[in-house]
Amino acid sequence: MVPHSQVEPIGDVLKSLTIEPAPANAVWHPAARSIAVNAGPVGVEAAVLKEFRMQLGLPRDIPVILSGHQPGFWHAGILAKLFAVAAACERAKAFPAWVVVDHDPASPLGVRYPVTASESSSIEFRDPLQAATAPSALPVWHGSALPPVPLVGPCGAAAERVLKAMGAEAGESKNLADQVTRVAAALLAAGGLPDGPMRNAFDATRIGGTELFRALCERWKDCQAANACVAAYNRAVARFPKAEIRPLLLSETDVELPIWRLKREGQRQRVMWSELRVEGAMGAGDQLVPKALFMTLLLRLAGCDLFVHGLGGGNYDRVMEAWAAAWMPGVELAPSAVVSATLLLEVPGLIDPAGPLRADRAAWVAQAARHHPSRLGDADASRLKKAALHEIGAAQGRQARRDAYRRMQAQLVEFRAAHAAELEALGVDAQRLRAGAKAQPIATDRTWPWMLHPEASIKALNASVIAAFGEGVQAAKTASPG
Repeated sequence: MVPHSQVEPIGDVLKSLTIEPAPANAVWHPAARSIAVNAGPVGVEAAVLKEFRMQLGLPRDIPVILSGHQPGFWHAGILAKLFAVAAACERAKAFPAWVVVDHDPASPLGVRYPVTASESSSIEFRDPLQAATAPSALPVWHGSALPPVPLVGPCGAAAERVLKAMGAEAGESKNLADQVTRVAAALLAAGGLPDGPMRNAFDATRIGGTELFRALCERWKDCQAANACVAAYNRAVARFPKAEIRPLLLSETDVELPIWRLKREGQRQRVMWSELRVEGAMGAGDQLVPKALFMTLLLRLAGCDLFVHGLGGGNYDRVMEAWAAAWMPGVELAPSAVVSATLLLEVPGLIDPAGPLRADRAAWVAQAARHHPSRLGDADASRLKKAALHEIGAAQGRQARRDAYRRMQAQLVEFRAAHAAELEALGVDAQRLRAGAKAQPIATDRTWPWMLHPEASIKALNASVIAAFGEGVQAAKTASPG
């Protein structure tokens, strides 16, 4: 399939957008499918599959287009997924939803912001000692964090808006994951941007309480079933090494399952077959939750009619599909799509980025032009320079060579005076490129929180997504469909 992709300027910022397959493809026009056909391959009752959506707060009578990410202040590439879900649902009259992967400690819960053209800082809403704690177990932020570096300029004003929104949502939130999710929805709504998927968000930990999840975990208490599942998983991982997914532990006596034990305190632990089959092995307040591939498998199995990935998710999803085909032959998964974008941050005072080699080359040219008239196309001065070099080489004795050298330097002084403006321009250009090379990490970083970008850039990104889905798509409504 040919992806829809474009690269276009937005002011002084370059943005790229990828939608694969293209919006004209039939996968973007989903119909509510019959998931009961999966009951046989999965080995559960059809009613268990049918109830899965209801247990996640999703409708069963209209198509569901789903995407998601860890909670936090993610970049514009993730935002493009949300815009695509909203635009596709508006066109197909489907239900937009978002899964919040609230049990991943690696969630982007801090707001990074540039301080200068080459330095950045971050506002953190969790204690550094809680880096290994799932966001679902982190307390709501009530204003304890302060910017380590003063917030100035447009990016500083954007970070201030995040702080204000965090404070406004503190009273209504159950934990930090819920709080930052609410903040994302509030900021989108305040900017007149689609927030339907976020308003319909549900936590990934909720999947662990569904009948479908429990039924499959119950099957794994049988050693042979667990081994067959994990062997298929590891074969799929081996087929796609570039996805960089860790294989599950598998030995003659035990096997690691594709689920986490989420401790009440928020730490994740591996779950072995030998633990799962022991009644009462779970601690009070602990719960089982799916790992990444198992979560996506369940959602595409019974939770939606189209799942929208980012670039990374689209890569690892091939592993999941190979695993599902081997573990559950004949299973029907909802189709998937990939959406992403690159939006570079417009930082006041930031010079256009240049690579170090280009900057070094410009510095060399600026210096060489002072000594080699041919660099500026001055043929007369170049002939004088060559004659002077010949005279130095032919001179007899140290004093004669010194006198010839001084005459050549005097000629170069005259040459530099005649071309002062050109030489100054080369020096300025070298300084600009050297500054640009220093600022390159800031200027080319696509992972800045989306709310730091100018509102016009974010709206232009949304407009590009809407345009890709056709003129019939209106701006997504903030309320859920129906």
